[in-house]
Amino acid sequence: MSPVTTDGVRREFNASSDKVRIVALLSPACPGCQSGRAVVGRVLKKFSSPELQAILVWEAMRSDDGPTVATEQAEKVRDARIWQGWNGNKDVGSLFGKTLELHATAWDVYLLYKPGIKWERREPPAPTFWMHQLQGVNPKLLLCADPTRLSVEVAKLLEQPSEAPHGN
Repeated sequence: MSPVTTDGVRREFNASSDKVRIVALLSPACPGCQSGRAVVGRVLKKFSSPELQAILVWEAMRSDDGPTVATEQAEKVRDARIWQGWNGNKDVGSLFGKTLELHATAWDVYLLYKPGIKWERREPPAPTFWMHQLQGVNPKLLLCADPTRLSVEVAKLLEQPSEAPHGN
């Protein structure tokens, strides 16, 4: 698994700004994250559209996390539309945590972005929609409670007419 930096994730995010994006921040050894990765895989399988892109960032959130475990998890979902990498210092998750106002590193989160949104500031932009598997965060957005909702929200974004790209 190749290491990724915040700049690398930002570049990929902006390079695919003409598409619907799923950004997932995951701990490879976390069973909940493994389940969430499987949900992302099912969404990609359901929608074969080239207008859909996934960005998976694997982070060191648990003591047994590492690039080898991340590689094993990454191999369980294969799709040409997935860009992924290992972020051992968790700086990507820290920035997304600020965007989501989590007051902690973001992980086990699944963010959707409609086309046209670019990452132009230090922190990433707010997602169009997001789900999570965290305690103490909006229970109506729990992925484990309603895993099909992510698919429903992706379908809505794919059905929207494209807008001219713009910054925030």
